[in-house]
Amino acid sequence: MSFFQSFSKIQKWIIVIASLILVVLFSLVSLRNVLLIRYVEKKVTQFNRVYAARLIVEDAHFKGFFGVYMGGVKLISNNNDTLIDSKYIYARVKVIPLITGHIKFDKVQLIGFNINITQTDSLNNFSFLFSNKEKKKKGTVDYASRIKKMVDQFLNYIPSSLEVTDFSLKFSWNMQSVLFKIDQFALLNNMFSTEIHVQENNKNNTWKAQGSLGSREEVAMLRLYADTGKVTIPIVKELKGLRCLFDTLRLELNSNTWIDTKYNSQGLISLSGLVLEQKKIALTEVKIEKAACQFNFSIGKDFIEFDSTSTISMNNYNFNPYFLVKLTSPRKITFKMHEDFNAQTFFTSLPTGLFTNFNGIKTSGNLKLDVDFFVDMSEPDSLEFNAGLIGKDFKIVKYGETDFSKINDTFIHRVYEEGVEVASFMVGPKNPLFTPINKISLPLKEAVKIAENGGVYYQSGFDIYSLKQSIIQNIKKGKFVRGGSTIEMQLVKNVFLTKNKTIARKAEELLIVWLIQSSNICPPDRMFEVYLNIAEWGPHIYGINQASKFYFNKLPATLSVPESIFLASILPRPKWYKYSFSKDGNLDKKNQAYFSRIASSLVKRGTILPADTLNLLWRVKLRAESKALMLKDTSYFDMNAIQQQDEEFFNQTKKNKRPPFNLFPQRDKNESRRNRRNQ
Repeated sequence: MSFFQSFSKIQKWIIVIASLILVVLFSLVSLRNVLLIRYVEKKVTQFNRVYAARLIVEDAHFKGFFGVYMGGVKLISNNNDTLIDSKYIYARVKVIPLITGHIKFDKVQLIGFNINITQTDSLNNFSFLFSNKEKKKKGTVDYASRIKKMVDQFLNYIPSSLEVTDFSLKFSWNMQSVLFKIDQFALLNNMFSTEIHVQENNKNNTWKAQGSLGSREEVAMLRLYADTGKVTIPIVKELKGLRCLFDTLRLELNSNTWIDTKYNSQGLISLSGLVLEQKKIALTEVKIEKAACQFNFSIGKDFIEFDSTSTISMNNYNFNPYFLVKLTSPRKITFKMHEDFNAQTFFTSLPTGLFTNFNGIKTSGNLKLDVDFFVDMSEPDSLEFNAGLIGKDFKIVKYGETDFSKINDTFIHRVYEEGVEVASFMVGPKNPLFTPINKISLPLKEAVKIAENGGVYYQSGFDIYSLKQSIIQNIKKGKFVRGGSTIEMQLVKNVFLTKNKTIARKAEELLIVWLIQSSNICPPDRMFEVYLNIAEWGPHIYGINQASKFYFNKLPATLSVPESIFLASILPRPKWYKYSFSKDGNLDKKNQAYFSRIASSLVKRGTILPADTLNLLWRVKLRAESKALMLKDTSYFDMNAIQQQDEEFFNQTKKNKRPPFNLFPQRDKNESRRNRRNQ
């Protein structure tokens, strides 16, 4: 066979094969819409079988060789409320990655894409998304691998070109609603810039968003600010009572790496002109000019770690905490912070409105803060907690808004309840009811110290052991049930702060106590003396002098052991003293354990003799005025009646500025003799 004959046969075979390929390609092109429709129908059926909802795709076909068009895409919840409604979705894949088996989008268009999230009481149109009926694989979760997979998928599916037209996201709950609208959004060469129109309960605002997305050198960047004024975060005000505003939000994700089975991420979150308003935070607006977090965190197979190379900034103050959460069962939490910082920088960086007592304070020197915390959530009693704040050449040069040294002299003490002044009186020798510490019975002083402070004065102003026990109890109960306050902290709360339970108040309370103690502003005995003279010992009974006369018609110096223990027991809940008594007016036996514990401590300290601990409950006999506030005409106390009585008492006190009953009745000689004989 000649060369030309062989070549001729090869040509024929090439033509045949090419023809077959063309036929196959033509058939695929002809049938691809049919295949696409069947594929979409299969996925829709699978989705509708798994979720309690209806996914609808009205039209699906190829547009161009590598482009897919889907029209009329809707997702409707089982209560016939539409969650997603899209007019037009178009996606075109890249050819080269497709050949290698990877899907990467070259261009994506969304036209008329609307998301509507609704909640009315217990009914909503989105919860079905979190109730997948398919069985999940058993076994431990590898959090690092899961996060890496999610991030990689997100970055891979970011198209080279993204166009969004007429996009809306609406949240509706009960009678409230907020609508986010984007008229036009374009992502080109990984850069974007757009306007977001926000409408909340007929109030309109426009945000501007700029940034980048998808670049490997800079994974993501976002800058968000308002067209005019501040950005107001919607929804949270109505749902959580939190008003949150800021000038500019900046978010950067600078690296996204996988090292030694750990996912590592580095970046920055910053806010300027931040304003917060929430009653649980503080009573007034809290303002922070600059707040930022330069973060470096890792996610492993079973842990999340916030590295100490991260920096959290508040105005001009920076600190570097370490945080580790082991995600195993049970969970384990570790927190550490060891900081040396300039004292004045710290005080000037405090948020405006959060620590008002320090406004304008001038200090010199440095401060050192050490905190070590570890807890196994399955064994709260094993909690490890140590904390300390030490001054290095620290000195108060000038007091700010509040002169903390006023407790050394005579001052006017004002008592507020729910923002209303209910009492005011002078604290000092000029007040005839003021009782010097040396004229208060020793059992009373020691019983109060044992009950409130464990029997000691604390050099730092707060008791680490007590705080530790409080944290343990709060973990066990799953909520805040115990605060761990000492006498020093309660004094500061009563003299310099309000009784409103806010995050700011507790932190400010600790800091003021530390300042007074570390700067020797007031000696411990004087702080204790002031505390005993201003503490509330019952419904609007202030100071040990009034308490002694109200309950026992005695001077503080003559209080007996059982009377002293009883008065100490009132301090944690002064308005509830009556519930310690049974219907016959005698102390209930449930108080026996408390009385025995305090009495035992008094014996060990040498304050009293063992003989003084006999029949403690029986020896507490109230005077007529205090008995009159208790109801004894039912099988047990009528709580509604008692609350009504307390309310009437409170209203009368506000009106008269003094208790409605006579604390110091003038008795005739016969009545006085009878009282002495009864005692």
